[in-house]
Amino acid sequence: MGRSTDIGRIYGVQLIRRVESAPSGKLDAGFKTYDIEANVVKVSSNKDYVQIDKGLSEDVRKGMTMDFFEFDYLGGNLLIARGTVISTKSDTAVVKITQRFHKKKQIKEGLVGRSSLK
Repeated sequence: MGRSTDIGRIYGVQLIRRVESAPSGKLDAGFKTYDIEANVVKVSSNKDYVQIDKGLSEDVRKGMTMDFFEFDYLGGNLLIARGTVISTKSDTAVVKITQRFHKKKQIKEGLVGRSSLK
């Protein structure tokens, strides 16, 4: 005499919890793209004004905001200062420094200035 043993159906339950460390809107707002890149060629004696090597021919316009970075060839870009373009010529522009981010770092010739056309 035999008896039928049925194993039955196999069910599984899996719980998944999704955790976002940073909302995607903040990431998009924090990322900046630049259209213009220039170099500082002259610095005023009081370090409040700089002259860059781009001008009207490269779409640099009065009122644009420029970010100045100290660049090294090891991949580091350190934001030093921010300024506003106050005058432009065909190949040069003058930028007034409006905000300093690193007081210990000097504003000097050779800094890279970047700006967006938007």
